[in-house]
Amino acid sequence: EWSDIKGVAYRPRDGKGSIELTSPRPLVKADDIPWPAYHLLPLHIYWQHSAGIMGPDTPSEFMTCKRRMSTVAEYGCIHQCRFCSHLLLSNLDQRRLYGDVISGPNVRYVSARRFVEHCAWLSKVYHVDAVSMLDENLFGNPKRTWELCDLWDEYELTGHMYWGALASVDKVEYGLLRRCYDAGLRYLSMGGEVQDDTLLKDLGKGTTSKQNQEALDLCFKVGVQPTQTWIVGLPNSTPESVLATTEYFVQNGMVASPFICCPYTGTDYFNEYRRIILDQQRKLGEDEVDDLELLRRFLLSLEDATSLSANISPWSDAELLVLQSYMRERDVERLKKWVEKKK
Repeated sequence: EWSDIKGVAYRPRDGKGSIELTSPRPLVKADDIPWPAYHLLPLHIYWQHSAGIMGPDTPSEFMTCKRRMSTVAEYGCIHQCRFCSHLLLSNLDQRRLYGDVISGPNVRYVSARRFVEHCAWLSKVYHVDAVSMLDENLFGNPKRTWELCDLWDEYELTGHMYWGALASVDKVEYGLLRRCYDAGLRYLSMGGEVQDDTLLKDLGKGTTSKQNQEALDLCFKVGVQPTQTWIVGLPNSTPESVLATTEYFVQNGMVASPFICCPYTGTDYFNEYRRIILDQQRKLGEDEVDDLELLRRFLLSLEDATSLSANISPWSDAELLVLQSYMRERDVERLKKWVEKKK
């Protein structure tokens, strides 16, 4: 019976009644989570598409790599952005479900040594020469990152296996970034989101528009290829915030295609705008539709946040899609005219 299994949510077999949540199960320690069973995967297909991950902005070491592998060695995040679910992998997410009976840190890390040993194994067994670290924040635990770089040298991976990572702009500082570059870091992906401090504060990012620029400049200074991701359609967005973000693209010679703000389940945005999101899934003329059916439709519509699954912005669907295209094309002049019309 589902009711006997800790840490699951289930609906009665007859499909009636409310969803039940069983008692919590402690999260597994990160070092106890096994690595993927690579021998069961069609790796020959994966290798064919593992280079050139960032298009024309891909660093040369990644463009010419023969075999790149993606890895995860961090569960949770030091930040709690309202648009991000962290895949419900942290103790904070568990506390949202169960309350204060859950204790422990918000982030679980695989130890630096275990992670580097794994990368060395990938190099030896599968001849992997580039790694994309998909963890939320490379610099969330600076001591661990320094240790990782030292171990990269110790295991003689430096110069043989290059790597890229994700980071928060407020944690990027010259000394550690330079050390990472020396150990093989060649690209850094950072969430800029929007060039508006009021909106950044509202979405719980904990960063500023100034830090977006400073992190970008530091990457160029060190030689790490930076990538910043952006969002259009945030709640409380203003025409001026869209224009300011697009002008930032132009000032920095940046080509970016903003994601449409997508209120994934488990996020603060989904919880706050749940009724709006579900009602948008109704088909024309429908009245009585079960909320679980509406939720199912929403989940099936989710892709990579480049399409419009739900709209929680101040603008219509059509207007939002046009704004996304203007930002992608860096069409500042059209945006200025639009801002004037909105005044």
